[in-house]
Amino acid sequence: MEPAARLDPATVPAVARWADRLRTVFEEGRLDQRVLLVNALLADAVRRPFVSVHDGLAPHWHYADVNDDLVKRLRARTAAGLAHVLCDGDGDRLGHCARQGCALVSLDTSRNGTRRFCTLRCANRVRTAEHRERLASS
Repeated sequence: MEPAARLDPATVPAVARWADRLRTVFEEGRLDQRVLLVNALLADAVRRPFVSVHDGLAPHWHYADVNDDLVKRLRARTAAGLAHVLCDGDGDRLGHCARQGCALVSLDTSRNGTRRFCTLRCANRVRTAEHRERLASS
């Protein structure tokens, strides 16, 4: 993928709208609904997947034409990536941070799949706030 530094400011709203659509997949708790959401993303972003070999790389999938603009390639690649996560059995590990006000989403890669926060920093903020609340009510 082309580096994000080359993103034209005029395309930022399109990327933000796409990010909002991606977020719905992470926020949806039911697998059947996630599948529907990802299928809608695929329908809007991926036209003709194909296998490619170039630049000394092993054969790999492309989900958009290499000459497409960055936004089209970003949309295709993220939609296909979410489809692979669902199909590889990790769809139940998609989630969003449990800290109120945090907008980050993630794929839980912990051993037991019970991560609630995007980072240790968010977890610590919540635990500190809970601790202070307990002290105040004592």
